[in-house]
Amino acid sequence: MRLKKKVLSLGLAFTLCFSCFSVAEAKVAWPAAPGIASDAGILMNAETGTVLFSKNMETQLYPASITKLMTVLLVLENCKLDQTVTFSREAVYNIEPGSNHIGMTVGEQITVEQALYGILLESANEVCNGVGELISGSQEAFAQLMTKRAEELGCKHTHFMNANGLHDNDHYTCAYDMALIMKECLKHEEFRKIAGTKSYQIPPTNNYEETRYLNNSHKMFPGKTFEYDGFECGKTGFTDQALNTLVTVAKRGDVELICVTLHGNQTHYPDTATLLNYGFANYKNLIIGDSDENLKGDYYINKYSELGDFINGAKSYEMTYDTGARLIFPTTGSFADLTQKLTGVNVDGTTLNAMLEYYYGEDYMGSLPLTIKKEETPLATVAGFAEEHPILFNIIRVVLIILGVLLVGYICLYIYAVRRRKKRRGRNRNHNDR
Repeated sequence: MRLKKKVLSLGLAFTLCFSCFSVAEAKVAWPAAPGIASDAGILMNAETGTVLFSKNMETQLYPASITKLMTVLLVLENCKLDQTVTFSREAVYNIEPGSNHIGMTVGEQITVEQALYGILLESANEVCNGVGELISGSQEAFAQLMTKRAEELGCKHTHFMNANGLHDNDHYTCAYDMALIMKECLKHEEFRKIAGTKSYQIPPTNNYEETRYLNNSHKMFPGKTFEYDGFECGKTGFTDQALNTLVTVAKRGDVELICVTLHGNQTHYPDTATLLNYGFANYKNLIIGDSDENLKGDYYINKYSELGDFINGAKSYEMTYDTGARLIFPTTGSFADLTQKLTGVNVDGTTLNAMLEYYYGEDYMGSLPLTIKKEETPLATVAGFAEEHPILFNIIRVVLIILGVLLVGYICLYIYAVRRRKKRRGRNRNHNDR
């Protein structure tokens, strides 16, 4: 009987613990995610990089022509739009027969801007070779630069072997990495302009007497097969090994989303529409400064020792933050469910800069740049000098002590001399009176 009671007690305890855990977890509830047919996909907030949906997002797969997003990014970072691209024999002929091209010839010249239209609208493989040679001198060196730049962006599952995405077993990426690359591309207004252009013309060149007419292959433009409300830009891809790959950017209101689908079999556009609809229906942007009541007082000063220690002993201080900083959040959630983390603390004299990051459970939702400026008291200034320059401070202190001793000694000698002079005068008077 006693054993039975113990078992029942233990069972009740476990039940209560599990119930508490379930209640705690219920606060961090994401909207129900849809399913997609593509083997991998991701939906990312373009502003913060927050992942709103993922399916095999770190699985290595072949990218095909969405590779060209990295090529274009490097062109924008390393070239001027009015520079000239001259096409070598290697650039023109080092592509697979039947693959996308715009018929560039050996020795032909176009501007970098025209080349970008050729790459993003018609997915021209030989144009990718040409800009790669312009930047790095050879296609091989440019592929190495592509991989290096991807690593700098935080890509961990990406390796490039060429500038155009034609198949190579060692040329791979993942959905998350491609979303990071697109996020970086969006920082360039020229990218937005060119990738969001439906059609374009390249006038006659030194080697070609006719106008080249370019049409964007993405089918979510207004009037195209998969027209999507809010579509901004994107890039398509296909090889027999990669199947359909697609990167798409869409914006409604102040919410801008990046969607990537990999290894789809004619499902890439429906999958993309499904994910974008999910994102716009279930998430909203919040201005952090208007939503976080704790910013109005000393809550974070008291919560984080780095901030409290910085202003300790200060005569006064002022904390400011980016009033335009936003985070993405489920429409059904409460701001109170978010937790914060202080990162990137940097102190420069009387100024402290830091980043206040916001999390929904374990997922990053956005961040707020903070700045604290303080006015130090004289005591705090001396203490800070002593801490930063201890040897010099001790030398100055010894010198001041010696000067103090000498000053006191001088004063004592002066007083002694004055008193002695007075005594002599007194004696002289007494002697004269006699």
